[in-house]
Amino acid sequence: IYRFAYEQMLANKPLGKAVLVVPYEQFCDQPENTIGHMLEHCLLQVDAKWVESKAGGVRAPDYYKSALTPGEIAVIQDTCGGTAKLYGY
Repeated sequence: IYRFAYEQMLANKPLGKAVLVVPYEQFCDQPENTIGHMLEHCLLQVDAKWVESKAGGVRAPDYYKSALTPGEIAVIQDTCGGTAKLYGY
C-alpha cells in the first residue's frame, strides 16, 4: 500500500500537495517542529504554547524490543526495502 500511495502522490500533483508524510522517527525526535509543520500544512494556526504543550508528551517508546530474528528482519528488509527507500529509509 505504501508504494501505491507514493505512486499516486507522484502521478496526481494535487494529491501530492495535499498529502504530508510524517516519518514516525522525525515526529518522536523533533515533535515541536513536526507538529508545527503538520499544522502549517493543514493551514491551521494555534498558539505556540499549545504546540509546545503537545510536543512535550511525545517521545519514542523505550519499552519495545523486537522479537524478530535476524533472518526475519532480513526477509522484511528484502521485501520492503525498495518501498522504504522511497520514503527516505
